[in-house]
Amino acid sequence: MKTLFIMPLVVATFFAAAAVILAVCGVRVLLGEALTAGTISAGAGILGLVPILAGRQRDPVGVIQLALVGTVLHLAGAIGFAGAAIAMHVVAGRLPFVGWLFAGYWVSLITLIWELRRRIVTTSGVAKVQQS
Repeated sequence: MKTLFIMPLVVATFFAAAAVILAVCGVRVLLGEALTAGTISAGAGILGLVPILAGRQRDPVGVIQLALVGTVLHLAGAIGFAGAAIAMHVVAGRLPFVGWLFAGYWVSLITLIWELRRRIVTTSGVAKVQQS
């Protein structure tokens, strides 16, 4: 359950930091576009976590397959949510929104892969090798 809170937290932290840095540098930031892109990215990330959380696989091959399904769902969710937001005229499909969406997609994908990697390592029993 903790995993479901990490995704929105990481995405929100990234978007808040990026908006503050851009505002300090004098760039005009439309918060509506940033908020919408952040919501889409977090929603797609959570959608990508669903197979691995609901699957309850114990074998490494099953976990890897569910992780692959999760990354595909993440991509499809991001495209679907962005298309819906543009179709409902929540945001315009302009370059600033697409830039926010692109950055948010990568942040949520990296967070998703980090969690999926943790699950795969835990399931496969691969121990970390300590270097001296």
